[in-house]
Amino acid sequence: MALPSSNVPGRRAGILITIAAAVVLLAVLFAAYQLLPRAPVKLAAVPEGALPQQSRIWVILCGEGSPQKTCALNVGADFTRTSIEDVLKDKAYVTSMKFVSSQDAYRWSRLAKLPDEMVAGELDGPQWFEITLKDFTTAGAVAKVMGEFPGVASATRTTVDFWAGRAEINLMLCPRKQSDVLPAASCKGRGAASEAEKRAIGQLLDGSPRVQRFYFVNHARAMLEDDNQSPVFTSGRTHPDEIRESFKIKLASAQPSDDLIKRLKTMPGVATIGPIFP
Repeated sequence: MALPSSNVPGRRAGILITIAAAVVLLAVLFAAYQLLPRAPVKLAAVPEGALPQQSRIWVILCGEGSPQKTCALNVGADFTRTSIEDVLKDKAYVTSMKFVSSQDAYRWSRLAKLPDEMVAGELDGPQWFEITLKDFTTAGAVAKVMGEFPGVASATRTTVDFWAGRAEINLMLCPRKQSDVLPAASCKGRGAASEAEKRAIGQLLDGSPRVQRFYFVNHARAMLEDDNQSPVFTSGRTHPDEIRESFKIKLASAQPSDDLIKRLKTMPGVATIGPIFP
């Protein structure tokens, strides 16, 4: 008859120690994994597709007290609106024409602005047309004609915004070098937003129920978008050091996001927050 081996208790102890060590190791690895930075769930890749090549004219209608000569006749916004629609309808060089009322402008601005940031009387403020042209070649002539139109306060050339309809809030980050034209007070005396600051903003957006998704526009992409706009503006290209990275924020619903905006405004590295009109 075989006798029990005296080594069995020792083997059992060794197995138990091995299992315990494995459990401890797994717990340590899990804890370390939890501490690793992970990509935000709501962070989406920048949509593919060419940047818009169409030029756009913003035609601002005269408001009460507008000092421009074209506003002196006081023809009224309704008359000016109808006249512009009649002049530009069926023109081959016009792709689309959209009228933005004061109420529309106020509603979209409020998505990215706090109540105390809204200009007094803004609900009854300017109205405008967004006239989209097929290309840049006719932009100068159309802007000139519209700028001299009775009842028009100004006509400004711009480009179709790639982000229109894709996001409602444009959060611009501090650049490497402040612009003399549009400096941001929150960026005074500092450089570009750091990686840690950008991660903190991303984490805040990712955790907010007000945010459906968001995009990050890095420096290289921001330069491409600026280059796409440069043919429109007489100032030409922006200096690379003044290019601002940004977050484009798509809201879960088109409602004011005061709590979110307040928190974002206090985040280090944030230059400005503004609306993206559709």
